[in-house]
Amino acid sequence: MRILHIRDFASVARNLADAQTALGHRARVMARRERIVEAPDVVLPAAMDPIRAQLAIVRHQADLRAADVLHIHGGISRTELVWPFLRRAFPQKVFVVQLHGSDARTGMGLHHLAVADRVFCSTPDLVRFVPGSEWLPNPVSVPAQPSGIPPGKAVVGHFPTRRAIKGTPLILDAFRGLGATSQSNPEPGLTRLENETAVLLVVEDQPHARALEIMDRCALVIDQVNDLGIYSMVAVEGMARGKVVFSSFDPGLYPFPLPIVRLSPESLGPILEKWLQEPAPWTARGREGRDFVERVHRAERVAGQTLRAYYRSLGREKLLGPELKRYWKARGPGYRGEFIPGTERIERAAFGEKVLIDALRGLEFRSYVEVGCGFGRIMKRVVDAFAPDAVGVDLSLDQLQEAREYVPMAAGRLAAAIAERLPLRDQSADLVLASEVLMHLDSEQVATAIHEMTRVTRRYIVSVDWYEDFMVGEQVIHNFVHDYPALYAREGLSVRHVPVGGFTLHSMFIAERR
Repeated sequence: MRILHIRDFASVARNLADAQTALGHRARVMARRERIVEAPDVVLPAAMDPIRAQLAIVRHQADLRAADVLHIHGGISRTELVWPFLRRAFPQKVFVVQLHGSDARTGMGLHHLAVADRVFCSTPDLVRFVPGSEWLPNPVSVPAQPSGIPPGKAVVGHFPTRRAIKGTPLILDAFRGLGATSQSNPEPGLTRLENETAVLLVVEDQPHARALEIMDRCALVIDQVNDLGIYSMVAVEGMARGKVVFSSFDPGLYPFPLPIVRLSPESLGPILEKWLQEPAPWTARGREGRDFVERVHRAERVAGQTLRAYYRSLGREKLLGPELKRYWKARGPGYRGEFIPGTERIERAAFGEKVLIDALRGLEFRSYVEVGCGFGRIMKRVVDAFAPDAVGVDLSLDQLQEAREYVPMAAGRLAAAIAERLPLRDQSADLVLASEVLMHLDSEQVATAIHEMTRVTRRYIVSVDWYEDFMVGEQVIHNFVHDYPALYAREGLSVRHVPVGGFTLHSMFIAERR
């Protein structure tokens, strides 16, 4: 799946795109280049008037056309007519709008939301502004090892984007109330207050990587003190690094307890003083926070939530049962022509063929049946590599005719049939192969097909399909993601899952008679 994130706030789009890419998709970020966040993949011009800003997006026609999903961050303002225009231009794409804060609270980003198939909110308080929207926890990359609690004098970090909103004046006053004796600005964007037991660092307008370096030196992190009722990305990144995190939040907004020290403008000074005087529980609280981030905010987990939503939105035009078979029969005459030299389709196909052939070299077989052989693309590779006694079945007469020309050796051993009713004797082949076929069957059909394949094979079944752990049971347009290990085990077969690197949407299952 190709995903294009438009705009970036607090590196949310960047973190999502990187995690979605790690899960096997192709995700990019289109945004202005900002000094304090990572560079986008598609760079928009610096600040300009609203009309020119929209024209700048539309000029990237190739990127917009290539994407299956347009994920718009920051809501949509009243003047952003580009999104209704693109919705009409690309009716088959998934449009997602994500709200990040003031865009929802002020109402400025709540226009033209009819274009959206899904609306995400980065914090749970925003959900009330858009009925039917969904909280999407801010994604973060969790370090392999926490920086934890550094030894020595306690360092308290505060990382405001805007002082008035984050309660920075209150935090400075509280620290002065704890006996801060000196204040300095050791470098631009860094304010330092110190008392006998601790140092407060207020970090502003720093590149993201530099801010995280400073956070690693902290023992405690103060997120914000205000009446918003939420914790922010600063709290998430602090917990991911094993810090004790303080923030004002409303427990009623969250469906689970938070490992964050709750404070208010009135309690800020006493709570901070208490924790600075009692360092014994710091490490345990830091560990609780890191575990919480692993469960709720890890970027790959949040990316999985977005991908489920994308897939469900794409599934608004699902094809089921007989309709699906009619679809593939109608597509049969031109299917071979879809494999155009020099395209990504060919690149992906060649990669899959190589992985499959390498896997088959580890199996002993002299005969094989290919279910859904199509025009013989895979069959030709198997016949050339192993010269087995080959049989191919497909529901498309047009593709079988193509296969007779493409794989002459198998021309007399091709039959029109569906996977659920194979015209073959019991245990008549050493190997039954299905490459990107079972994903086109619904849950009832695929169970029947695997039962038939088990009946026909003497030794092995090999299937290659799109498979993602977080998508088991989801229906994807005319592709279905099945729990293959359970299906094969139900037939009494032992099964091995072979993850496929590179194009990681694909996985291979090798099932064998016990």
